[in-house]
Amino acid sequence: MRGPRGYAQLIRNLHKNHEYQKINSANVNDLVRNHFKYWSELNHINIEIFIKTLTLLSNKPSVIIETGTSAWGTDSTRLWDSYVRKYGGSVLSCDIRPEAKKQLTGQLSKKTKCYLDDSVNFLYKYKNLKADLYFLDSFDVDENNPFPSAEHGLKEFMAIEENFKGGSLVLIDDTPSKLRFETISNSSVGSKKFIEEYGMIPGKGALILKYLDKHFQYQILCHDYAILIRIL
Repeated sequence: MRGPRGYAQLIRNLHKNHEYQKINSANVNDLVRNHFKYWSELNHINIEIFIKTLTLLSNKPSVIIETGTSAWGTDSTRLWDSYVRKYGGSVLSCDIRPEAKKQLTGQLSKKTKCYLDDSVNFLYKYKNLKADLYFLDSFDVDENNPFPSAEHGLKEFMAIEENFKGGSLVLIDDTPSKLRFETISNSSVGSKKFIEEYGMIPGKGALILKYLDKHFQYQILCHDYAILIRIL
């Protein structure tokens, strides 16, 4: 149940969203930058890779599937909804926590549906729906113990691997490049152990990358703190 503060926050968000929807974004670059300016921050670490990702959808109606409904940070669920509002398509977003869905109440278009479920279960339920873009962001990385997040990410990927069509995009958050990892890591024991065991920088997509090397042809289109992959 919502307390007084919860209702007050919802009312503020509804008003803010109403004003935000009046903004005219001429193109994807504008759409992403307006989103981060209004809902996040213009110096966010992922802004350029989000621009790259949505640009690759070529202003066409697209199916976007997201694990980890986001109503804070990048506020990505709202961003995907903004894209399909303008260009068509649909968004399916899933989170095991109810808070994000509640935070977005009344602010998303009818093109976007949020589900309360474990992300792996959710992906298997909708395994016959082929998405143009998958955004995997459901399990925060703990640098002191990065194994559970990476293992969960691999389970998500394996749940959707039969759905890929040529050109499918997979965007995975919290999967830093070596250069980015060196700038943000505190060299924890857990991270060192992960690198020793897998020969990979820890992150949500680390084990996915190892799996891709064995089973798929793919391109890495952009890699900084998040990684954008095209399945060939």
